[in-house]
Amino acid sequence: MIESAKVRQWLEQDGHTVDVVENAKARWHLATKYPTNDGLQIHLLCPADRDHTLRVILAVQVVDEHQQALRGLKPEAFRTFRFALQRDLLLHGRTEYLLNQTDDERSMKSAATARTLHEDGLSAETFYSALREVHDAMLLIILHVRLASNESL
Repeated sequence: MIESAKVRQWLEQDGHTVDVVENAKARWHLATKYPTNDGLQIHLLCPADRDHTLRVILAVQVVDEHQQALRGLKPEAFRTFRFALQRDLLLHGRTEYLLNQTDDERSMKSAATARTLHEDGLSAETFYSALREVHDAMLLIILHVRLASNESL
């Protein structure tokens, strides 16, 4: 079984603040900011029905300004945006992703990236590798949304 104390210890040793999150669907659920304490909030949880599994999840809401910009794209431009984003995420590696669309076909309400780690082979190194991969995949999503919104980087 993966213990929250081990994950918490790894994070706190590197100076991360760790919060406990109430979650009836999880054996335990922690949250921390990554890569620094003012970074994006990453959720770390052990599902209630899979005590040998650690999920590393990062989710963000797409701000209204960017949702409107995406809605303003012509259908072909939006398809190109989605294709480029999905291609880059697939090339990125083992990170899972979810792009949550609104009722409008040409919008994106939120995005999430995740990695699943298993107890076999779990170490501080594989844990931090998963944190970096999830964070970097989210940066790819943010980059594509900002470029599609004609926003400078």
